[in-house]
Amino acid sequence: MEQNFWNAIHDIPTPSELAVLSLYSQSISYPYMEKVHTPGQNALELGPHHTKVLDHIGKIIRNPHLLIGPSPSFTTTALNGKNWNSPKMFEAVHEKLSTFPHIFWTSYCLLQRSRGDMEMIYI
Repeated sequence: MEQNFWNAIHDIPTPSELAVLSLYSQSISYPYMEKVHTPGQNALELGPHHTKVLDHIGKIIRNPHLLIGPSPSFTTTALNGKNWNSPKMFEAVHEKLSTFPHIFWTSYCLLQRSRGDMEMIYI
């Protein structure tokens, strides 16, 4: 089992996918969960927020450099415009981006799939 894990984390696609998931969590997932877990928040009133999420994902799809470019800013990348939940993690992933040859397509595919799934559920 340990050898399988070792092989996976040293196989370029696996760390690439983990990097993209980490960036997605900082830009979309954490801000989204912060909003929906607001005390007193009624799930029936989240329609406009889901539209905002879809728009935000679309913005990053159209301009992936917002997320994986050389100098991303939480003000344009994070859904809520606030600082990332873990700025050190975001920086650590960005330091390694050049080692992932397919980072653009990996991030593009995740964002497209995420947007498609949200459209099916919320629209």
